[in-house]
Amino acid sequence: MKTTMHADTAVINNDHARSTNRRRPVCAPDTGPAPSRAACCRLVGWTLAAAVLVGAAATPVSGQPAETRESAPAAEASSIQQPPNPSLQGRKPSVVARINQLRQAILDGDQSAETWGRLGWTLMVHGFGQETVDCLSQAAALDPADMRWPYLAGLTLLRIDRTKARFHLQKAVEIDGDYLPARIHYARLLAQAGEASESRAQFAVVCQGQPDSWHAQVAAASAARELGDLELALRHLDQALELAPDEQLVRRHRADLFRRLNDPEQARRERARAEALPPSPPMADPVLEAARADAAPAQLHFQRGLNHYHAGRIEEAITAWEKAAEADPDADIVSVYLGPALVRAGRPADAVEHYKRALRSAPDNAVLLMRTAALLRTTGEIFEAIQYYRQALKVRPGEPDAMFGLGECLYALGQFEPAVEQFTAALATDPDREEFWLFLADAQYQLGRHDTAMKAAADGLRRFPALGGLDVVMGKCLQEQGQPAKALAAFKTAAQHSADDWLCQQALAEAYLSLPDKQLRDPKAALPAALRAAELAPDSPKASATLALAFLRNGRHTDALTVAERILTRQPDHPSALLVAALSYAHLGRTDNARPLIARVRELVASGASVDAATGELLTEAEQLLD
Repeated sequence: MKTTMHADTAVINNDHARSTNRRRPVCAPDTGPAPSRAACCRLVGWTLAAAVLVGAAATPVSGQPAETRESAPAAEASSIQQPPNPSLQGRKPSVVARINQLRQAILDGDQSAETWGRLGWTLMVHGFGQETVDCLSQAAALDPADMRWPYLAGLTLLRIDRTKARFHLQKAVEIDGDYLPARIHYARLLAQAGEASESRAQFAVVCQGQPDSWHAQVAAASAARELGDLELALRHLDQALELAPDEQLVRRHRADLFRRLNDPEQARRERARAEALPPSPPMADPVLEAARADAAPAQLHFQRGLNHYHAGRIEEAITAWEKAAEADPDADIVSVYLGPALVRAGRPADAVEHYKRALRSAPDNAVLLMRTAALLRTTGEIFEAIQYYRQALKVRPGEPDAMFGLGECLYALGQFEPAVEQFTAALATDPDREEFWLFLADAQYQLGRHDTAMKAAADGLRRFPALGGLDVVMGKCLQEQGQPAKALAAFKTAAQHSADDWLCQQALAEAYLSLPDKQLRDPKAALPAALRAAELAPDSPKASATLALAFLRNGRHTDALTVAERILTRQPDHPSALLVAALSYAHLGRTDNARPLIARVRELVASGASVDAATGELLTEAEQLLD
């Protein structure tokens, strides 16, 4: 049976890398769902295709003499007449009823390939292994011209016996060489077996048949990487990038490859770009999708939601996934996708409640635990987030994202010592995560361990030489050690390396405005950095306050007053904004407006409000100006 691919049919893509924004322990919920391959593969029955399914045109298996082709495994089940009788203990009643119905049809005399096949794919979708293969082998014996049966058997065997999976997938390709998912799985198995020339030949057919398919290039790159041919992998990924520069999956594969090529800076740039992109649309597999839709209707809703999501129809995706969750409350993969979609739709409280409901059915799902914790952390529920991170670590000891997330929560609470312990443990497991180095160095700085903080920053910079945040930590430590010139140089480097990081621009602007050595101050140089920081972080009072001060020091009193008043509408007792406004009023000849603001700062200080050295300097200046 020839099977035609449809572009609008998609399946779960298991090649999303770990979806974390930098400086966040798991993928930021507002950037879209992106569960890791390892996480997805643990969700039994929902992600059976373990390799990337990519599309291209194909022809029958080429270049393989008949005497060298795989022979059928000796213990195939093509002669089975009685259907398997798997244990259904603990299964949902609807699943038990469907499997028993199909078994009974066969026992009652329906020996058609279609009925055997439907029983097989029903068992497959619900996580059965050898029983699935037995049924699909019988279907193939009854209808050897239908590629669906060896193809689905091959997918099932990917988790059980790759040698047998290879035989079945090869058979599927021989029956229908135009069905690309089968050829791609087969070619990947050849690569994993070290058969470089035949794997490359298969992928050459794939890429030549679909020259505009970036999916095909990514799959070919993955196979080349498995064979150790990193240069060939890079050529495929360069072609994929040319075809699809804004696909997250392409960027993630490139980040991993550059890491293997010992180019950490390029890997960092690719990873940062990937995290700024929405998840890539998965590749179509109509055969697998038809099996899922027939065996588990909830999966049909799930797939529709996935299609809506990739098309940017977030509310429609949420509706479909809510239907899937209603049809199958135990399907935790729905939660992995639905939760972030709710956040993206501006419904974080609903997302938290959804995660918690899902965890009642799957309390040991580490992915859901970490996503719940991350969302609670971003909404300010730090103590509750800590509980979920600790539970995730019980389920999955040594998980670096959970350790880092727990460390971030402790850091937010000012508990820097235990935070350092978590960051250190996370780095021991995964030293190639720049945010781990950044938070470790800064936490050591917060503890006053300047030498230790500088060592951590230096170690991190050896891996990530353009990570400006580490230069900022270095600069702060040098400033504390009384080396302002070296500190300023570090802040300049940070701003140059991280032009789009507002904290790096902020640090440089503050240094130019407030260094203790007044000879190093340069308000004119501070202003561009302050403007850039405020542009990158328009909602940050700190960035706005620095911009107001930069305007003041450059004699732009009206601009300084405008920015300061904007801060005060949100934070009426912001000391720096009060003083900048007071000084601006004074320079504009409106001293009556300035005096109440200075008086308010005095009240705040008298009541115990802490002010930094720069704000204290402003207060002294304001008092002298008005006396």
